[in-house]
Amino acid sequence: MKKELISIGAHCPNQESKKLLLDCLKSLQSSRDKYNILVVSHPVNSPPLKNNVAVQYFEKLTYNSLAWGYGCIQSINVEKLNPIFLEYNKETLLKLLSENLYKTCESITEEVYLMDGESIYKEELKSLTNIGCKFNLSRELSSNEMDNWVVPYYNRYNNNIEGLVWNNKFDIPIKASFIINDNKIISFNETALHSWQLKSLGNIDEINTILIIVNDKIKLKIDFNTVDKELFKIKSYFLNPEQELKTE
Repeated sequence: MKKELISIGAHCPNQESKKLLLDCLKSLQSSRDKYNILVVSHPVNSPPLKNNVAVQYFEKLTYNSLAWGYGCIQSINVEKLNPIFLEYNKETLLKLLSENLYKTCESITEEVYLMDGESIYKEELKSLTNIGCKFNLSRELSSNEMDNWVVPYYNRYNNNIEGLVWNNKFDIPIKASFIINDNKIISFNETALHSWQLKSLGNIDEINTILIIVNDKIKLKIDFNTVDKELFKIKSYFLNPEQELKTE
């Protein structure tokens, strides 16, 4: 009987995350009689990793079903996959991206799943955590304090730039401030783990520079004398789905 495939997406920029991936692969070895294992990642040439996978590169899917983790755990009937997943077409993908309301891989993937009258069955994550499965372990490996959500974005509904501070992984509260045009400081209260704050930084037409300070260190300086404001509006903006639907 043909084996089914477990596909694992991984980003391993350090030894800790490589060990996490290896531990995951080792935990699956007892199921190798039923499943092949595919790792989708940047090049990982470590022999221990190679010894624990069945497939490192493939051109065509030859499996009836596929278990995949991307933003959530997915189990897919490959025989019913839309050709969009199997044949690269730049124009089709760009059209999907431009027309999708949320502009995220997860949203576009779900949209393609539902094409041709297909359906998606969703289950609560707790059905897996209740039996001992663990998720988001990579958060514990992040030691870079500048790897955070302290960012400015464009609010297309009022033409303002707003500051977002979101602490999604640090036990120690984040201290953040935005310095506008070298003379206006907008400070945020300490943002605890799993908390976020929003504040207006001002009208985009009146802002020339933004200096972002995190935990008393400079994270980034945006100078609109060298950064195209129109490009900033396109690449970093706030979207309100309810407002968008009202204007369609």
